[in-house]
Amino acid sequence: MQYKNIITAIVLSTIGTVSICACSQKTEEFKSIDIGNAYDTREPVMASDYFSSIEYIPLETTEASLLNGSGSLNLAVAQDRLLVLNNIFGADPYVKSFDFSGKMLQFNARFGRAEGEFYNAHYITVYDNEVFLIQQNDMLIYDLDGNYRETIKPSAGNFLMNRPFIIEKRLFGLLGDDFKEKKIFIDRIDKTGQRIYGDPIASYSGEGGKPRYISRGGVNYPLPPKNPGSLYNQNEEVFFMIQSNDTLYTIDKELLQKSPEAIFDYGKYQDSQSPKRVTFLLETPSFLMTKVLFKKDLFKPDNGYLMPPFIYDYATGKTRILTYNEKFDKNGFVNDINDDALLFMPELCRGNKMYELIDAIDFIDMAECSSSPKIKAIAATITEESNPVLVIGTLK
Repeated sequence: MQYKNIITAIVLSTIGTVSICACSQKTEEFKSIDIGNAYDTREPVMASDYFSSIEYIPLETTEASLLNGSGSLNLAVAQDRLLVLNNIFGADPYVKSFDFSGKMLQFNARFGRAEGEFYNAHYITVYDNEVFLIQQNDMLIYDLDGNYRETIKPSAGNFLMNRPFIIEKRLFGLLGDDFKEKKIFIDRIDKTGQRIYGDPIASYSGEGGKPRYISRGGVNYPLPPKNPGSLYNQNEEVFFMIQSNDTLYTIDKELLQKSPEAIFDYGKYQDSQSPKRVTFLLETPSFLMTKVLFKKDLFKPDNGYLMPPFIYDYATGKTRILTYNEKFDKNGFVNDINDDALLFMPELCRGNKMYELIDAIDFIDMAECSSSPKIKAIAATITEESNPVLVIGTLK
C-alpha cells in the first residue's frame, strides 16, 4: 500500500509539473478524485452539506402542457423560466416552457420541416437569453418565447454524437477527430456554419473511428464511429477526457487548448477492458459531480451502483458517493433540510441553483415515506398522471 501511494504521488507530481509548464497561469493544486475508495466506503452525502434550501414545484398539468416521463426530458434554464425538450427516441420532439411557479408559458417553435421548425432536436441550452436547439445536422436559434431567429448549419460534420459548446455569441466549439492520424482537435464553427479547424489537443491509440454495426433481423445497420474522446459541458466549464486515460482536462474557450485538472483514481477497480468510465460531469461552485460506469461483468456491482454518481468537494478534496436508496430505487443527496426523506439527484446547475424533475408517481411514493407536512401537501395536489415535480436546490 505504501508503494502504491508513493507511485501515485510521483504520478500526480509529474502531471502537476506538466500542468505548470503547459499553462503558466494555472497554479491551483492538481485534484485527485478518489473513486475507488468512495465506491467502497459509500458514505451518504447530506443535502445540508451543500444546500441552503430545497423546494418542490409541481408543473402545470393540462393537455397542452403534458410531458413525457422525466427520463426522456432534457432541461435548460433561463433567468425566469425552465425549458423542457422531449428527445425520446422514436417520438416527435417538442419544447415546453414553465415559469418557476410551475405555470406553462408560451413557446412558439414547433415540430416540422419548414424554416424555423425542428424535427430531430436532441439537446437544448440557453445562452444570452436565446434558446439553442441542437439537431443532427444544424442548430436552430430562438428567443425565449420560441420565436425563430436563425439556423446555423456546419459546413462539415454533424452534431449527432458530438454536442457543440458556446464560446461566445454565434461562435461554437466542437470536438474533431482525425481517425487516420489518431489525433483529436477542437474546431470552431462560426455564424455562417464555416468550420475552422483547430490544432491537435491530444493523440490516442486503439480503434477510434472503426466502423461499427448493430444487427437487427439479420441486417447490419451502421452506427456512428466510436469517439476516442469526450467533451463535458453541463455548466460554465468545458471538460475533456480521452477514453483510454484517467486524466480530466479543462478547455480554455479562447485558446481551445487543454489544461490538466484532475485524475480519477479507481483503485482496485482500474481495468483496461472498460476505458470509457465517465458518463456525466457537472461542475458547481462547491463541487464537481460525475457518474462513473462500473462494467457489469467485471465488477458485478450491487443494485444501484452500476453507474453511481460521485461528488468531489473542492474545499476538502474529498470524494464521496451519492448512495442508493432501495426503497426509492434512486441515488442522491439525502434531504435532511426539510426533514422530508426525499432524495435529490440534480441533473443541471446554473449559477447557485441545481435542478431535477421527479415523475409524479415517484414523488407521491416518496411523500408517503416523508414526515414533512409540506411534502405531503404537495403530493396531495397531484395524481400519478400529473406532470413531473420540479426540484430546485439553492447552493450555500
